[in-house]
Amino acid sequence: MTVLVDSGILIEVSRGRNAEIISKWLESSNSGAAVLYSPVSVAELWAGARPNEFDAMNNLFRAPTCVRLTLTPDFRRAPICDSTERAMASKSPTR
Repeated sequence: MTVLVDSGILIEVSRGRNAEIISKWLESSNSGAAVLYSPVSVAELWAGARPNEFDAMNNLFRAPTCVRLTLTPDFRRAPICDSTERAMASKSPTR
């Protein structure tokens, strides 16, 4: 199973106040599911982070995987995200 979480979920996980969200986060993490987030979510969280939250933010982004967003002219037929590692591995050095 693959789960793409948005910034709202990441904010709730970082705050640790919503027991239901924390439970689902741990369940997903322990199930072997691929937990993904977008670069947009990273930017949103870091933009609002306070210095006393920096360590927690660094820890939060260790578990899930950042995905690369890809938009195509016909976005309805194409996947909108690929694993960053897979996308980087398939790139030619001349691109």
